Amino acid sequence: MKPSMIWRSALREIKGSLGRFLAILAIVALGVGLFSGLKITRTDFYESMRKYYKEKSFYDYRILGELGFSENQVSYFANQADVKTAQGALSCDAIYSLDGGTQYVGRFHSLTTDVNEVTLVEGRMPEGPGECLLDSLSAGKGSIGKTLRLSDDNDEETLEQFSDKEYLVVGVVISSLYVQFERGNTSLGTGSVDAFVYLPGEAFTADYYTEVYVKFRQDFPLYSDEYDAFMKEKKKSWEGILEKAGHDRFLELPDVIADARKTLEEKRGEAEKELADAWEKLSEAKEKLEDGRKQLEDGKKELEKGKQDLETAKKELEDAKKLIAEKVTFFEDIPKEVKDNMNIILVDSYEEIYELLFSKKNKTAK
Repeated sequence: MKPSMIWRSALREIKGSLGRFLAILAIVALGVGLFSGLKITRTDFYESMRKYYKEKSFYDYRILGELGFSENQVSYFANQADVKTAQGALSCDAIYSLDGGTQYVGRFHSLTTDVNEVTLVEGRMPEGPGECLLDSLSAGKGSIGKTLRLSDDNDEETLEQFSDKEYLVVGVVISSLYVQFERGNTSLGTGSVDAFVYLPGEAFTADYYTEVYVKFRQDFPLYSDEYDAFMKEKKKSWEGILEKAGHDRFLELPDVIADARKTLEEKRGEAEKELADAWEKLSEAKEKLEDGRKQLEDGKKELEKGKQDLETAKKELEDAKKLIAEKVTFFEDIPKEVKDNMNIILVDSYEEIYELLFSKKNKTAK
């Protein structure tokens, strides 16, 4: 069977540009291979992450509270259904340096057991409150044996959370809390955490925990539908558990309660004063409104009276014009000889002129 014209044309094109054809073929093969590799290794990635988190007992819940947590709350969480372990921990952001060199912003954690375990890369674990573990990502060669010093640039409140200002670096670790290169955000320095640091719990002075890690008794694979359904079911019951724990913690702090009551009384006093001032202003406004209404009514009355007075004045003016016109007519009717022989007569009103004119006219007629 002879090849068709299309095949012969295609073979001719390939032979004419064999190098370009092989390059395109290699690019396509590389893309297909990469896609196939990612498709296949996705399961391995998930499985590796699940295995790592299970090995390090990664937490299921991280609980935070503004008032912190006492041992009572930690025990309360540990006694809940399906809880494998609940452990309190401390964390704090602070500025530090190694042997007085460059300053870094670190997130300091207390070491925990049975949850969120660390992997020792170099050195050893701390044996006392004056020793620490450094982040493997930021630790350079020869970090072990250096002295970590808390900077004086930290505020007093931050420094008071530590039992000392200097700690000996005895090991370098990887933390299950940090699986990415980013170490988180902070209000210190440039706004980014440069490294994490682990200290024994005794290195912190706080008599409370800043967070509690809870691990449930379950073996569902992480990121699986079964795990998501399990955690969704737990969320319903744990909302009430956390509310009760927060209320109990509040009652454990008499100073907080006293401060809250004091603040409440101060705010109540301020609110009552503002309310009284508002009522006073409202009363003043009502009085001004009533005065304004009264003035408006008086003004309307004065306006009406003014309109009436104006009409009366107009009428009087018209009457006066008519009277003057009548008097002029009477004067014009006086005989000329009377006008010529008239002396100056002083009169007080138009009525007197009228009487004089008519009396004179009557005598002449006679």
